[in-house]
Amino acid sequence: MIKKLLLAIVLFFVLLIGALVTAVFLFGGDALNRIVKEVIERGGTYALGVDTTVDFVDLSLSASGQAAALSGLHIENPEGFAIPDFITLGNGSVSIEGNPLSQEVITIPDLTLTDIGMSLERSPDKANYQVIMDNLSRFESKDPSAPAPDDDQSAGMKFVVKTITLSDIAVTARLVGTDNATIEDATEIRLDINEIVLEDIGSAAEPVTAGEIVSIVVKTIIQTSIELGNGKLPEIMLAELGNKLAGLESLAEMGVQQIGEVTQEVAKQIEEVIPEGVIPEEITDTVEDVVNDGLDGLKGLIPGQDKEE
Repeated sequence: MIKKLLLAIVLFFVLLIGALVTAVFLFGGDALNRIVKEVIERGGTYALGVDTTVDFVDLSLSASGQAAALSGLHIENPEGFAIPDFITLGNGSVSIEGNPLSQEVITIPDLTLTDIGMSLERSPDKANYQVIMDNLSRFESKDPSAPAPDDDQSAGMKFVVKTITLSDIAVTARLVGTDNATIEDATEIRLDINEIVLEDIGSAAEPVTAGEIVSIVVKTIIQTSIELGNGKLPEIMLAELGNKLAGLESLAEMGVQQIGEVTQEVAKQIEEVIPEGVIPEEITDTVEDVVNDGLDGLKGLIPGQDKEE
């Protein structure tokens, strides 16, 4: 009798587990889509200090893992700028090992983001990238004044991402009301970046949050814009971007590897981008300090360059 009772109990739990698994596969898609959407939105908003939204997420399930497609990501500009978004994303895809709801650390073999737009805008008294990067600095310093994400399941998720691929990136820059001698007011300057590949984002010992992934993507695009933007992007932007980036945690410090040739000429480029007569008179006196501070910090940012003790 006892054996039959134990067998019945075991059979009951086997059937129950089977039913739960079936329910997740049949009905859990919408719930998981919502969780993935919230992870991205909360992480981006928390790290960058501006609203981050995703229009569409579609998670598909399989025995070996899961994959998600996403589109319509918008990272809003800070207040006071003409263009509504700082970053937009056309399409993205992500593969996930196993069930994300049953893992403390979620492994993502591939994260691919395509058709990315970044808008850089500078007026006489402020720049959108300065506001965003100041927010990133507070995020990295764990400043208690930074708005924390809601305490729910999506906010506490941690990740290890093996590869991030960023492709078809368009960086646009505008100087508004700065009376620049060489660039017509509000003229849009465009820098195209074909592809950036990153590896080893997070580890089992030190996984990353969604906010940290967003931070890495933003810093990577900015760093690449500095490397490729000499002679294309406005000089004052390159100087200020270099200065702000130097104050943030570098990709190398986070253990992230950028695939392909890593330029060793960023510091040289920053030194060369400030010809006399180009910068508006009201900010000329600060440019030398900006560039020097940026160069000093970039020594620790670029592989092979150490900060002076």
